[in-house]
Amino acid sequence: MAADRHSPGAGHGLVTQQCGQFLDSIKEDRLYPVYHLAAYWGLRLGELERLEWSDLDLKSRRLHVWGDVKSEDSDRIIMLDEQTVTVLKAWQERQLFEALGPGRIPAVSSQGRTNPPSATVTFPSTTGC
Repeated sequence: MAADRHSPGAGHGLVTQQCGQFLDSIKEDRLYPVYHLAAYWGLRLGELERLEWSDLDLKSRRLHVWGDVKSEDSDRIIMLDEQTVTVLKAWQERQLFEALGPGRIPAVSSQGRTNPPSATVTFPSTTGC
């Protein structure tokens, strides 16, 4: 039986082509990585808000998603593709640049990696920017 177009929830999602067009249209948007994670990996708003850089291992391409405490299945490890890793690396660099400003040298960890300016992936400050 086909879903009624006017029933709750019907027609509220994007089809694959629309999703691709939307992502293409916001490629330069500051929050593109957030939309990328939501669209390609199905992360929910609460999961996106809880993401921290320590949940991400770019080398092994693993992302630990902390989901809703009501469901054991919502805690999961996602194996990311190269495109998503590239998007997240650029996002991390952008956050670092925004936090430090031009001409400032980032702190380097004992492992030789630059430390992100904030633990939070999506919103590095309490103001949501």
